[in-house]
Amino acid sequence: MSSSVTFILRSCSAHTTSRPVGRPLVAIALNHTIVPARDRESAARQFAKLFCLAYHGVGEHFASVNINETLTFLFDDDSDFESHHYAFHVSGADFDAIFRRVQDASGLWQRPLEHRR
Repeated sequence: MSSSVTFILRSCSAHTTSRPVGRPLVAIALNHTIVPARDRESAARQFAKLFCLAYHGVGEHFASVNINETLTFLFDDDSDFESHHYAFHVSGADFDAIFRRVQDASGLWQRPLEHRR
């Protein structure tokens, strides 16, 4: 199953009244996002392992993990960052498998993880 994140920008400007209401102006697909980590390589490896994705190593600057055909997470070293939230839509069976891997690896985190579905 492939998926991608797509945003559609709609007009809200008085200068674009010639377009039909609700007609998309531009389709934007999210290509990558930078994920801050204390150790980019370790974080990318662990993320790939939890989600059963391929990790191909550190490039020139980032440790990258391809999420699907259109989205890549670029892990970057950082020492001062706020928490980030990433949401993924997966099947029930995939969720259960991923959650088992998260539980098995939960010793890596300070707080215990709760099962939320």
